[in-house]
Amino acid sequence: MAKKQPLSYVLYIQLDTGETVELSQLTREQREQWQANVRRRLSMTMSGYYTQHPEEYKRIGGEILDNQKAGPAV
Repeated sequence: MAKKQPLSYVLYIQLDTGETVELSQLTREQREQWQANVRRRLSMTMSGYYTQHPEEYKRIGGEILDNQKAGPAV
């Protein structure tokens, strides 16, 4: 029986230019732009969700307030 090799992976992303680049090969500027794009898309998605589901927004807001009142976990 052959010895199993550990699972490995390589992460690629597609830049705004359409170019596909290995994540580890991004320049600092490319990584910063990619992170900004991810944050912007996540913000838009979450904003759209909570706009459509205000009861969820209230629920999570209440949980955050409760946690703040309780203080830091020990």
